[in-house]
Amino acid sequence: EVGGTLEEVVLPGLDSSASTLHISNVVGDLILQITEGQVRVLQDGNLLDSWQPESPLTVATANEAGQILVALQGGKIVHLEIQNSKLQEIASKQMDREVSCLDVHPFFTTDAADLVGDSGSVMRATLCAVGLWDDFTVRILTLSNDLPEVLQIHLSTEEEEEEEEGQRRNNRNNMMARSLCLVTLDFASSGGNSSSSKTLASHKGVDMLFVGLGDGTLVSFAVVQNDARVRVQSKKEVSLGTQRINLVPLQNEKGGTCVLATGDRPTVIYLTGTSTTQNYNPKLCYSNVNLSPSEDGDQNDVSRPHAHESIAVNVAAPFFSP
Repeated sequence: EVGGTLEEVVLPGLDSSASTLHISNVVGDLILQITEGQVRVLQDGNLLDSWQPESPLTVATANEAGQILVALQGGKIVHLEIQNSKLQEIASKQMDREVSCLDVHPFFTTDAADLVGDSGSVMRATLCAVGLWDDFTVRILTLSNDLPEVLQIHLSTEEEEEEEEGQRRNNRNNMMARSLCLVTLDFASSGGNSSSSKTLASHKGVDMLFVGLGDGTLVSFAVVQNDARVRVQSKKEVSLGTQRINLVPLQNEKGGTCVLATGDRPTVIYLTGTSTTQNYNPKLCYSNVNLSPSEDGDQNDVSRPHAHESIAVNVAAPFFSP
């Protein structure tokens, strides 16, 4: 809402006594809240089910289909699912380091087996992404019984790997992944009503993996799936400031999917490109979000400190409250 204001709202049923790691809407008009000590499923302010881990939770993620991924202290990952409004533990895996970030957002699919909900429009994920502390890689796991690892993506370059250990840590001390986003970017996220735009909109889009680092760097990969094999290509790295990045997939008013990268330079990433009868050429576009707190009359106030000219976004979540 243009010109809207923020105010504190207390939602019935939510646990306000503990830090919330994740909150989201789930198919079936459910609300999922994950705190450091509990996974909770609510509806109309009533607690339907909960799950308590054997040790505190450190990271959590989930999708609209009710697929949940949580990390416990010690590096253990647990895969849960909401089935008939109840939490079911599906699988677990012990990682060799503490987990820094997780993502379980689904890629676009038309396979009926991966669609849920009354209208069959909510997609289930088949892959998840895992980032580890003190590790310059991202692991791609399959959401099956034992969470097998199908791909390990190295974030550092060969030149950085050849540097001495102390120098490498000094140069890229925040190279570890801090936020992950698996998403299918489609061409409906870009504007335009030309015939080229209509042709582009007919394409499924591009499956992407975005990795936000602790130093404000955003790394992107195109994800290619061939049967059971998964690979990445077209690596791109851009700097979006100096603060850590949090990645949030969003939909625009046209129904297109884009990604919001938070930080001291909030940015929206979307897909555009050109099309011919033979092929199409998708391109990533980065659009800065203007969050200036200044009124129109203060825009030329040179006395305002540079640090006060914009507002940093630390975290965001696509959540609809009753």
